[in-house]
Amino acid sequence: MHQLLEHLAYACLLGGNPVQTLNPDSWWFKRWEEEYGLSMRKANRKYQVPRAVLKERLELFLVSLFSIRLFISLVFGYDPLILNWDQSPFHHNETGAQDKPILGVRGSIVPVVEGNSDTRSRWTANLMTQSRFTAVADSRGNVRMPPAECMFKAEPGGSVDTRLQTYLRSRGFPQWFTVTVGPKGSYREYDIIEFLDKHLEPWVEGRQWRILLADDYSAHKSENVWALCWSRGYIILIHGGGVTPVAQTPDTDLNEHVRRNYGNKESRLLIEKMRCGQTVPKATHEECMSLIVSMC
Repeated sequence: MHQLLEHLAYACLLGGNPVQTLNPDSWWFKRWEEEYGLSMRKANRKYQVPRAVLKERLELFLVSLFSIRLFISLVFGYDPLILNWDQSPFHHNETGAQDKPILGVRGSIVPVVEGNSDTRSRWTANLMTQSRFTAVADSRGNVRMPPAECMFKAEPGGSVDTRLQTYLRSRGFPQWFTVTVGPKGSYREYDIIEFLDKHLEPWVEGRQWRILLADDYSAHKSENVWALCWSRGYIILIHGGGVTPVAQTPDTDLNEHVRRNYGNKESRLLIEKMRCGQTVPKATHEECMSLIVSMC
């Protein structure tokens, strides 16, 4: 508002017109909001599509899923393992990015001066759920957790990518956990194919068919992704657009708990860094990786 008033005063002076200004205090903003029917609100979860459309898309998806399960049960005599994967955004200061309140002296101002960029510096956690945890052993009898991967914003093959891959190998992280980088820190079709190529179990004689679920994202629906899944014995099904908040298990049963536990661990880490003299601490790439693995 102050910037707008400065531009208005500048334009009035150039045009030789009298300057009319105001004092944009809290009471002025409150009256302005009431006049135009506005209010300061925080984002909350809501339906992304009308409920009738949501019902129709859920019905189509569930009928397709149950039909495939019934076919496999009648022909092969077993209920296939179902996996569901999704990407979730995180930040190098995740607790700050969640708009949490901060403890301060009553009536004082809490300015955002330093470290605010860390709450906007995004990276992505790619997590997966399974329908049965008694079937996590692969064809060789090795026990496997559901796959997880961290993607950070960097150029593939660059110095950051090399450093993170070296850290991954040197710390002896489990095979089900990987790390990758991307120009924007978010997954494209190429990154999806690489993730699935790393973590989908090979199709060998005696292994059962599996069903792989994903949300309605263009990179999940390409022919290349479908062909890779089919070659590994995975039948991929796509949730309808707008139904993932109520139907996709990573959203309904996983990401919320991972984010809460991650925030608790990150808070302890940042406080410890401040005790060691770091004024504006943030979690490094390597620390973000370690925190994700420590929760599994």
